[in-house]
Amino acid sequence: MNKLKDLENFCKTNSRLELIEEWNYDKNKNIPIPSKIEYNSPREVWWKCKHGHEYCRSVISRTKFNMGCKYCDSKNMSLPIGTRYGCLTIIDDFSAYKNEVATEKIAKLEKEKQDFLDGKKSSTNNFDSVETFDEWISNYKNKELYKCQCKCGKIYFLDEFDFLIKKHRYCKSNCGIKEKHEKSILDTYERVKDESYDINFSNTIHEPFFVFYLII
Repeated sequence: MNKLKDLENFCKTNSRLELIEEWNYDKNKNIPIPSKIEYNSPREVWWKCKHGHEYCRSVISRTKFNMGCKYCDSKNMSLPIGTRYGCLTIIDDFSAYKNEVATEKIAKLEKEKQDFLDGKKSSTNNFDSVETFDEWISNYKNKELYKCQCKCGKIYFLDEFDFLIKKHRYCKSNCGIKEKHEKSILDTYERVKDESYDINFSNTIHEPFFVFYLII
């Protein structure tokens, strides 16, 4: 690892030694120590604040976005609306996912669960128990996803890890920014006609290769 990128060196260089002091060595036994983990890692690790609160939070959320203890200050429960990272910006909190996505998904699963109890077969899933329905419903209820928008205008619901996993240059392979960028590069290329471009191929016969092969 580049020494300049490890958390320990970052803390010393940027006067953030409190992060080293709050590193929870007891609960981070299977996680690289501060000198072995990158300061911008999206990996969640355990911290212990000066008041004794233990909580889990990604490394980059503490180094780059200055998020602290979730129990000492409720503002630290989630990244604030307006947070930008790469081409993405958080435009709404977890409630947007619950209202715009989860509520509909849960209602559909509840109906399919009742149909399952009534002995009706579903064409949309192959759940074989009430417990499976309850598990999926619980997952949707507990998901915490940010509503994010790319500079190209596309909307995504992402958890904190996916939002911070890298500094996104493009949201997806079909990102409008990427397409615009690629077009601008192509526009710089000189257009040169091939020598055969002006040849008149009318009144000529074109046979598939395999036809000539059979004739031979």
